[in-house]
Amino acid sequence: MKNISGISELMFYENELDIDQLLTFDDSSLMEFIDDKLCNESVKIYCLDGENEVALHGNELKVELSEGKDIDISKLRIYLYERLESQNVQVYSGTVLANEIHIELMNRTIFADREMTCFSNYSFFNNADKLADSIESESYGSSEMKQFYIVGEDGVLYNIDLLNDDVAEELSSIQDMIAAG
Repeated sequence: MKNISGISELMFYENELDIDQLLTFDDSSLMEFIDDKLCNESVKIYCLDGENEVALHGNELKVELSEGKDIDISKLRIYLYERLESQNVQVYSGTVLANEIHIELMNRTIFADREMTCFSNYSFFNNADKLADSIESESYGSSEMKQFYIVGEDGVLYNIDLLNDDVAEELSSIQDMIAAG
């Protein structure tokens, strides 16, 4: 395993929004729902840190970005993500050291407010040769970032910063918005 810098781990959950269920939540039941989804149904994704500079075992990699598939926004969806304060991100690598990483970007709509470049699909290369290298990571500690999004045809309709916003107040605003139609 080789150390990689410039990439961090997020836990990510997405699903169609059940409006009736959302209307029944109070702040504590919403937080229980979110914690359950992040703990039991989320997937690991990765984000480029800062200026998209990545180094593997101290050697800077060429980063090539490509647009991924857009999300279906014809239906309301919820998105959750969380980053923990401590992370260990490494690459399982063969004997040939990669000098490029090609990244297929995830939809930027929900990450735009944080200017985050997130991905789950990637490939490592040494010149033109594709390598079987893979990113492995673990994270632990307290939440450093925890977000709740409602996304629809017009993009992000609502966002709650679950660590800094008043969740009860924000949830009430969402429920009022839904009730108003």
